[in-house]
Amino acid sequence: MSAQSLMDIQVLGDSFAVRFKRFLDSKPPGSENLNCIFSKGISGATVPVLKAFVKTHRTALRGNVPLILFLGTNDFFTRVQPSVFRDSLKSFLRFLRRTYAGCRLVLFTLPTYPRVGNSVPELQRRQRINNFLVTLQSDIVRVIRLPENFSCPDYFHAFYGKSWRRDGMHFNDRAYCELLPLLLKALDR
Repeated sequence: MSAQSLMDIQVLGDSFAVRFKRFLDSKPPGSENLNCIFSKGISGATVPVLKAFVKTHRTALRGNVPLILFLGTNDFFTRVQPSVFRDSLKSFLRFLRRTYAGCRLVLFTLPTYPRVGNSVPELQRRQRINNFLVTLQSDIVRVIRLPENFSCPDYFHAFYGKSWRRDGMHFNDRAYCELLPLLLKALDR
């Protein structure tokens, strides 16, 4: 993306999408060339919920504008099996490609969430999901592989916004600052 061009983007997903849009609205350095024309975040959304939303709001998205998808976290935390996640995500992506031909899609691998800790079964399940996600990389699907340092608690909210409930699941602004250059690079291809 050239330094002068303004790129329209769309953001869809779970609560990460809401937080990312809020982050972009704060105009952090590096975001000045991004213009978010559509944003919808559904707290607690799984892949089937996002697909249902798009099916009932087909005109909300545009096919000629990159769509950044924040998904998988709630599927992971509700312990959806990787094979079920794979099938539902494949179905959703096929639907998006049919409905919005030519739309570039951007996905992210899942981080190691501090809330999960180092439980071997959970880490293995996350790895199976991430291994699948990277196979989706193509001309129209970009998969941003989050670096291993995204498991650092410094990149996550310690507590939910207005309560003292433990979080350890949602990115904070520091994480989005690290994510932004990765996103810009993926959009530039």
